[in-house]
Amino acid sequence: MIHTILSLLGLYLLILRIPTPIRRAIFSEHELIKKKPIYRSLRSVDEKIIENTSQLRISLGQMKSD
Repeated sequence: MIHTILSLLGLYLLILRIPTPIRRAIFSEHELIKKKPIYRSLRSVDEKIIENTSQLRISLGQMKSD
């Protein structure tokens, strides 16, 4: 119980140490994702591209080792 409270307090203090403009940018991006479906879909497209690229690298690595 005490460990949890101290962990949450540490996390809170860590967030406070992030400069305000960066903190605002992080939370405003989160708000954009919730509000705008277009932004959300673009984000999922980016995630798919990253996922497919990593799968391609893995398969190319397997082809090289064969």
